[in-house]
Amino acid sequence: MNGTLSAFHSLGKRVALCAALCLATLAPLRAQTFTEVTTDGWGPGIDQPSPCVLDIDGDGLLDILLGMKDQAIWHYEQTVPGSLQFTLVTRRFAGLTGYAQPHVTAGDLDGDGRIDLLIGQNSGTLLHYEQVDVRGADFIKINDSFSGFDVGAHAVPCLTDFNGDGLLDLIVVNSSGICAHFIQPAAASSTSCPARRNCSRGPIRTHPYS
Repeated sequence: MNGTLSAFHSLGKRVALCAALCLATLAPLRAQTFTEVTTDGWGPGIDQPSPCVLDIDGDGLLDILLGMKDQAIWHYEQTVPGSLQFTLVTRRFAGLTGYAQPHVTAGDLDGDGRIDLLIGQNSGTLLHYEQVDVRGADFIKINDSFSGFDVGAHAVPCLTDFNGDGLLDLIVVNSSGICAHFIQPAAASSTSCPARRNCSRGPIRTHPYS
């Protein structure tokens, strides 16, 4: 691999696994097979990108945040709705830098309309940032260790809602191939996601958290 970000995969088995888990939320409504659109991707030569797709400013154009090996988060934005063309906005998104191989996932943890970013670190902890203003480009750090979680080295998080119950699921994969599964204790709760957890190799199964 040369660092190219493909339309359906990126470098690293851990990143690909988290992407697949997030795509699983589409299961009831979408096809389960995917066709590779391009092998050239959107960024030839980029070193070990870790992507997160969202719409930061609500303009209908998708944004891609790429966690980079150089400890920065690059920001790309879609040129027009529905396009596979993205342009580079900045190599230092929101001034977030200095985190070794950051892995970003996004969601609205507390239902206030502002985007929350969880950034997986090599240490195994998750940084928590929140958008300062709805649809704004600035983010403020909430804490250095979201809910006190430490899932092991090289944490790759993914926020989604597997079963549509309104509670966010947080899946975190580490460099040992271990998956941890957490669920919000209540809707719109940003304090923690500790309702269920599983740390085991192989398919993810949920068990009572302890």
